[in-house]
This record gives sequence, structure tokens and C-alpha cells, in this order.
Amino acid sequence: MPSTKEIEFFSRGENWKRGVDWYANHFKGAEPTHKAIGEASTGYTKYPQFKDVPGRMSRTLTDPRFVYLVREPVERMRSQWEHVVRNWGERRPLDDALLEDPRYLNLSRYATQLEQYLDYFDRGQFLVLKSEDLKTKRAGTCQRVFRFIGVDADWQVPPAADELMVTLQRRRDLPLGTLRKRGPAWRNILARVPHPARTAYRRIANRRAPPPRPEVSPQVAEKIRDELRDEVSRLRLFMDKDFDGWGIA
Repeated sequence: MPSTKEIEFFSRGENWKRGVDWYANHFKGAEPTHKAIGEASTGYTKYPQFKDVPGRMSRTLTDPRFVYLVREPVERMRSQWEHVVRNWGERRPLDDALLEDPRYLNLSRYATQLEQYLDYFDRGQFLVLKSEDLKTKRAGTCQRVFRFIGVDADWQVPPAADELMVTLQRRRDLPLGTLRKRGPAWRNILARVPHPARTAYRRIANRRAPPPRPEVSPQVAEKIRDELRDEVSRLRLFMDKDFDGWGIA
């Protein structure tokens, strides 16, 4: 795995235009004896925001394997909202954002995301796992992944007992920190500020506050589940026979 996460070569047009050599350079540390190399990019399952991802992959990769992690859809959307609030300035209340912006729902349309690939790849090239199983059955779930990609299934991930990047452990910017992310224009203004004042500003801007944790209202949660019942039903084609469908379908 490269040190850079979310390379987004196949999803983002500006990266795709950089060419295969640019992509391959991320894996220059791989040795001929390595059985598997790979990367993790969430944009590869963000249809229709990013289109032609499977087509680009089919023209570039030879016999790839795909590991797709799915999560209870409503909770995933709530977590996505927190991410967008923290990093991209979402200001709408949770319920309003989930109902108004189709990008939240689209990422929970797991069957639709997978079906984009079936015109190019066989279903057997996909391993679809529940995020909940990675949390509660981590060792066994990792074994399934290792076995699927053809490496030593008995290898123990050193920090296997740790869960990284837990949402409640993350921080969100205070207003000055949010302002600091407003883009090139703000950074150009900041560059003209005398150095001592700029240093003081950054120190204040980097102070963090614990993120809020609002919950999706029962009414909105039920609307989302109703919208996704057919999605979850189609997802069963990719899942283990005991897949519970999160109680949706």
C-alpha cells in the first residue's frame, strides 16, 4: 500500500490526466516478490459524482480484486455529514442535509455502486464486507481479506486491536480554523499579514473543539430506509447468506 491514501486516480479527472506512470509511481516501493499491491480510494464508489471509474480501471488493470466495505446506511450518512461539516463547511442541520442533498444517499446505494462494475468485471472479483464485522470480528475479517487477495491469511495486523480515526476522537475546527480553509484568496490575504500576527492567528485557528454528535431523527431515518429497501435487497447478491440487511430488507 502506498503511503498516500485515497490517490483517486480513476475517479478524479485531473489525476487521470496525469497518466498511468504517475499512478504507478505511487507503488514504486513494491518488489517483484510481493503478491499483492493496492490502494484505498473512496471516490471509486461515488457514482454518479464520479463516472467511468470501472471503465478506466478495466483499461488499466489486469485481473484486479476489489474489497468494498459497507456500513449501516443511515449511520454511514450521519458519519458522512460529520465529515462534511468538519472539512467542507456543511451548515445545514443533519436531517435537512440528508434529505436535500442526494450525494449523501447515493453513497449508501451500495448495490448501485457495485453494479457499475459488473459490465467490466466478474462478481467473483469483489469481496463485500460489513463495517460492523471489521469492528467486532476484526481478526477474522482481516483473514478473509488476506485470503481473498492471495496473501498469508494467518498474518496478524500489528495494531489489530486498535480502531483508528474514530469519529468521536476527531476534532472540528473552531470558526477561525474553518475560515483558514476558505481557499487561495484567504491564504493570499494571510500571506500579507506580518509574521508575528500570522503565527498568533494560526495558533488560535488550530484550537479545536469536540465535534457535536446529533442523531438522525426517527422520521428521517425511516424515509431513508424506505428509499434503500430495494438497494439492500440487491446487495444480498454480493453478501454472505446470513447477511441481516441491517433490518432494512
